[in-house]
Amino acid sequence: MYRQIRIDPGDYNLQRILWRKSSNEPVREYRLTTVTNGTASAPFLSTRCLRQLAFEEADKYPQAAKILQRDFYIDDWISGAEDLHQAISLQRDLQALLESGGFQIRKLSTNSSKLLENIPPEFRETPHSLNFLIVATP
Repeated sequence: MYRQIRIDPGDYNLQRILWRKSSNEPVREYRLTTVTNGTASAPFLSTRCLRQLAFEEADKYPQAAKILQRDFYIDDWISGAEDLHQAISLQRDLQALLESGGFQIRKLSTNSSKLLENIPPEFRETPHSLNFLIVATP
């Protein structure tokens, strides 16, 4: 998520990286132009961007804007709906709202097979299977 948020050009020099592959090469300088994971401000900046997006798109997507403000922790969405129709509508509107800000919902998971049918495979969470082989020794 962080790499989807551009920082102000005036701050590019504050995120400078010096790099070289080996001591025989000259040092190269890079300036990061997006929010960088590991910086103290990254969680705030990403959350603030989502809140601003919800505010700006509240007229167009009122229910999705509420969900964006209430049911997100950094970039994790945990929510529910009363029925399948509402869940499909909410997922569609939230996806459209986020796309208007340049964000893409990924790793969606649900306990409803019907709702899962409405999520393209590339946006679904990879199922994790916990298969264990237990060997007992006397």
